Amino acid sequence: MKRIRVLAIDGGGIRGVIPAVIIAAIEEQTGHPASKLFDLIAGTSTGGILALGLAKPGLDGRPSFAASDLVQLYERRGPEIFRRTFYRTVVGLGGLLRPRYSSDNLDGVLEEYFGDTRLSDALTELVIPSYDVEQRNPIFFTTYFAKNRPGFDHPMKEVARATASAPTYFPAARRDLNGKYLALIDGGIFANNPTLCAYGEAKRLWPNAAEEQFVFVSIGTGQHARPMFYDRVKNWGLLGWSTRILDVVLDSGSEAVHSQALYLLPTLVGPRTQSRRRYFRFQVNLEKEYRQMDNADSENVKALRLAAERLVRDRRQDLLQLLELLSSDE
Repeated sequence: MKRIRVLAIDGGGIRGVIPAVIIAAIEEQTGHPASKLFDLIAGTSTGGILALGLAKPGLDGRPSFAASDLVQLYERRGPEIFRRTFYRTVVGLGGLLRPRYSSDNLDGVLEEYFGDTRLSDALTELVIPSYDVEQRNPIFFTTYFAKNRPGFDHPMKEVARATASAPTYFPAARRDLNGKYLALIDGGIFANNPTLCAYGEAKRLWPNAAEEQFVFVSIGTGQHARPMFYDRVKNWGLLGWSTRILDVVLDSGSEAVHSQALYLLPTLVGPRTQSRRRYFRFQVNLEKEYRQMDNADSENVKALRLAAERLVRDRRQDLLQLLELLSSDE
């Protein structure tokens, strides 16, 4: 039976360099691009930008970008995307009254990387979550809809902008759809870890596949290693929570999905399956100073990259097991 390989990439702003480094290691060790290794890639926010970048075709039909190229996106263009102006800092009170950043620089980078490429052009199946704040509905940008429903074949740059419009960081994105419009913000508010989104899409794309055919790989962007102690948080009000609640929502949501995925995708035991794992999660713990989603300082990005490289070394046996599954079809 053909193996169906699925990759899910968490959101996390500049910390997207972590999954980019891990995917680059997978590409290097297999000798194949992610779009060939995975039948479906899901990505939220910065993970959505990575998913789109990995699936964007070049002139020769191969991917435009290796994962290592996308590592450089964070290293070289991160400071441009997260450039805070004095005006926005003062007038917006550091994100309390207005988004911390203009979308102009982000839009420019997305235009440069994706141009006029559309979702239907992707080299593999994609699912990219966003959220429509006017209709209060989750939105899923998929290659399936792009190829099968009129009006759903959006430019990749617009999909990337929609999934990465993190509240308080960037303005919401307005996108036209069949004569109407969507007011879109970051998909991370409900699916920062898109593994279950990927699971649902995989079931739709391959409805007759047996459970043992699926292999899921989930890659995080780092979680906070330090607890928030009761004596500190018990009396926090709006001001106390305002700078922390988004981190709590994203971390808790991501780890809840991880727990659910462990039950949905248990290791198969038996002579026919040879105790094969179907679900791999790669996540790093980060100290407080590296938790910010918008700290694109070169030293911070370097520390994030080193954390990812350390995970690749520490989880070598898991990666070897995964690489064997990705490199074979049975």
